[in-house]
Formats: sequence, C-alpha cells, structure tokens
Amino acid sequence: MSEADAIRRLVRLVSDGLRQKRPEPEILAQLAAAGIPKDKAPELFAAVKQAIQAGVQAAFTEGLSAPDGPPADPVLAEAFREGQAAFRGSVRRIWVERGVVAAVGLGVVVAAVTRLLGWWGQ
Repeated sequence: MSEADAIRRLVRLVSDGLRQKRPEPEILAQLAAAGIPKDKAPELFAAVKQAIQAGVQAAFTEGLSAPDGPPADPVLAEAFREGQAAFRGSVRRIWVERGVVAAVGLGVVVAAVTRLLGWWGQ
C-alpha cells in the first residue's frame, strides 16, 4: 500500500467515525489497530478532526476561510479535502432531494389539472 493510500485510509477512518457519530475512544482504538501508536492516536485524531472541519468551513465559505488552501502536512491536507468533499456531497444530495420533491409535486399538479379539465369538458 502506498503512503497516499495509507493516509487516505486513516483520514477515512476518522471521517467515517465522525459521520457515524462513533465515540472517540472507539475511533482511537481503530487508529491504534491501524498501526498508530496509542499515545499518538489522540493527537492525530484531534488534528484530523480539526482539518476536516476546516475543509467543511472552506467549502462553505468558498475558500474565504482558508485562502492558502489545504495545510502542507499530507495527512492534514487529505483531511481538509475530505471535509470539502463531504460538505459538497451533502449540498449535492440536498439539491437532488429538492429536485425530486419538485418533480413529484409538479406531476401531482399536472395530473390534477388534467383530471379536472377532463371532467370539466364532459
């Protein structure tokens, strides 16, 4: 496994744990199982969590909150990008859901108008 893949795996482990609202000790145990020393796991968890949050904020503010872009550290840069991707994915899902609701609503209105005009024309 390349270094980039290992970094992505660690960041994803923290990101998934946060998204699924797992307790911090459980995420720390998973980091330790992935090869992070137990005494370094809390520090890594806190740094990755903060970088994910900074990425979300940067995506929300369209980069104004992070004009220099992602951090220089490869782990934190990956976490930053993970936060941005998570935020953009959430926004995309909301727009798709709104589009589906609007399409269904429009379909109901068209069906009701068609039925009303058909009844009225008799």
